[in-house]
Amino acid sequence: MANVGEVLADMPGNNFISRFDFYQNRWPLKKAIVFPQASGSESITSSALAREAAFWQQYLQERGLVAGDHVVVAVPPGILLYSLVTALLAAGMVPVFIDGGMGRKKVREALQDARPAAAVSVIKTLRWFWLIPELRRCQRYAIDGCFPGVTALPLEQAHIARSNPAMRLRIADVDTHAHGLISFTSGSTGRPKGADRTHYSLHQQHLAIRSHWPDAEDDVDCPCFPVMVLHNLSCGMTSVLPAIDFAAPGTVSNDQAAATIALVDSWEVTRFSGAPAYMNAISDYLLADKRQLTNVRSVIVGGATVSRDVAEKIKRCFPNAYSRIAYGSTEAEPVAAITLEEYLATDSTQGYLVGEPVSCANVTISCSLPLVNATEQDVVISRCNDGECGEILVAGRHVLRGYINHPMAEAQNKIPRDNDDEPVWHRTGDTGFFDEQGRLWLTGRTRDLIYGDHGVLQPLVIEQQIDALAGVQRSALIQWESGELALYLQTEQTIPALLPDIRPVLVAAGIAAITLLRIEKMPLDSRHNSKIDRPLLREYSHKIQLLEKIPCVLRQQ
Repeated sequence: MANVGEVLADMPGNNFISRFDFYQNRWPLKKAIVFPQASGSESITSSALAREAAFWQQYLQERGLVAGDHVVVAVPPGILLYSLVTALLAAGMVPVFIDGGMGRKKVREALQDARPAAAVSVIKTLRWFWLIPELRRCQRYAIDGCFPGVTALPLEQAHIARSNPAMRLRIADVDTHAHGLISFTSGSTGRPKGADRTHYSLHQQHLAIRSHWPDAEDDVDCPCFPVMVLHNLSCGMTSVLPAIDFAAPGTVSNDQAAATIALVDSWEVTRFSGAPAYMNAISDYLLADKRQLTNVRSVIVGGATVSRDVAEKIKRCFPNAYSRIAYGSTEAEPVAAITLEEYLATDSTQGYLVGEPVSCANVTISCSLPLVNATEQDVVISRCNDGECGEILVAGRHVLRGYINHPMAEAQNKIPRDNDDEPVWHRTGDTGFFDEQGRLWLTGRTRDLIYGDHGVLQPLVIEQQIDALAGVQRSALIQWESGELALYLQTEQTIPALLPDIRPVLVAAGIAAITLLRIEKMPLDSRHNSKIDRPLLREYSHKIQLLEKIPCVLRQQ
């Protein structure tokens, strides 16, 4: 079985789509994307995808869009999305992704920084363009019809173009560090940040992922992360998208799980990936159905912490797979990785083990850095010793260098270096330490650290111990703005029944007084439904269904 990862890293031209173009010419009839439908699935070959992308490239250029123009793309994952993104990148235009769940104010802030020349979405979104000045100033295209001021995209003509051999994708020559695509983070703690994935960084992230997760010529991937499809297209690998709601990947119904497994079987999927909540839902379905996916030979889980329970389920459901946990972020993917076997064999009471840094990542930990405008000298003098907790920094060719029109975000998150290959340290915002074996452990987030009379507390370490108690589904240790500590518990047991087990953990951490709150359900992030929504808990929001609230004095001050 030939390993296509051995293909030379250097492709002709700086444009990232040159990688897809190479493979669609090499294997024109190979399936590029398989997308679930109510009656089965829709698929498209790599050459047909290239022709449809060529149609969109020509269509947009005829309407006056040129290389360098930013185009907001708010289209559900599917063949249309990837043909549009391929067209834009090939033409040197810049796809912009904005999470509509951020709310109108933050969406407007993202649009102000993105400065789009056009927007592609659904009528439900675009029909309100007259209320949003940033949309009034750009061209507007809908994928599901027309509306006054909104043009309908010619989807039927695009479908016809798939079989037209005259349609040829043209790869624009771009500058090495020209903008490739821009993706805005939620901005839960401030203005949204537009991560600037240049064509160079897209190349480098692709090479980093491929080095960490090699692919074979016969591999078929089922990725829960939509951005992974771009990577797969650049490997000449088939992507079978799961039958889920990508806006809520952690809430997978039995019907969705059944449809996804049917696709995995029928398309002979060999690779599987997703966030912990999604992997948990798929594993629960397989266990209930007494099934194992024996043909899957590689599994990656990431995007949030993975509990030991979920890791064990994955091992049971994918018995023949080389299964790993990957640690990274939008700005630096990947950073570190660990096999599930090593993860499960290690005592986890001191944090969350994510393994050794990958070969392309230069990782260091800093004990104390200025909040903004830190320097390389600050990094050198504040470097932590092994076993000492601090903020995790990462550098590498694959690390994004900046954000779009957001100098404050760069001052807070990027540290310039005198290194042409690795010009910045990226501040991950995560805290952690290296153990004596050179493995990286996470202990929390810098913004979630708890400051008390007896020093700094790492919430994740304490939560791990509480989550391990019988009856506790999930916990979150929070410091309210008043300085008071609160422990949120998702459990069916009452607080008085749990208190004898919880008290020793909190006392050992040096906590004297705390408010215990039992809630119906732990609020999670909207992206992967895996990370706790701590800003919402800090607000003590009415959105959280409270079952019990008991102030506790654990020991005398």
